[in-house]
Amino acid sequence: MLGGSAASLAAAVWSRLRGHPHWATACVAAPAIMVGGISLLMPYNLARHLVVLVALPGALAGVIGGLTDRGYRRTRR
Repeated sequence: MLGGSAASLAAAVWSRLRGHPHWATACVAAPAIMVGGISLLMPYNLARHLVVLVALPGALAGVIGGLTDRGYRRTRR
């Protein structure tokens, strides 16, 4: 669980470095902060699974936004 949160946080940092919109970076970082934080605070509680239901749609929106936005890269014409 914490490994997935670390991977999501790394993806958010990479998204920020690539120049994606701030909302996409925040949406990708949401699961890392929410699920990782709840897992550390309450490791044997159902709350971390409930937080995923809230964070996952935002994370998917951030991934789709990051894929459609090309960031700082230039396209060939």
